[in-house]
Amino acid sequence: MNTLKKLIKNEPFIAIGGAIALVLSVAVLVIVVAATPKPIDSSMILNESGELVERAPLEPSGQTIDNKFNCADGKSIITKYDLGSNALTVIISPEVSYVLPQDITPDGAKYSTVDGSIIYTENNGQATLTEQGQVTYRECVAQ
Repeated sequence: MNTLKKLIKNEPFIAIGGAIALVLSVAVLVIVVAATPKPIDSSMILNESGELVERAPLEPSGQTIDNKFNCADGKSIITKYDLGSNALTVIISPEVSYVLPQDITPDGAKYSTVDGSIIYTENNGQATLTEQGQVTYRECVAQ
């Protein structure tokens, strides 16, 4: 304690500079911690009222409704809707498929990943698939 008192008395600018550096360091730490993304609870979704509700379970029941869709630009996708879990498997190719939980929407059907990076919508007989914010399959019509 005596050393600190001597420093303040003999070198006030060094003491003030050290105090300012300490305060700035703590402020930066608080900002970094506050800006760190929080993990998303994958079991919850927002309903149409903006309330968090339980997401449908993704345990397959073995009972599916399968459809093939022809899309614009000569593309096609296959969907498998699981009657037990309300999840939808969207198959783009033998190597790429997504299992998407059902979301609550006021009209049509919507299935998406928790982070919204993959979204499948179907309304009035037309389906759309959005990947990473880009519509990759559009004007898809069931065969």
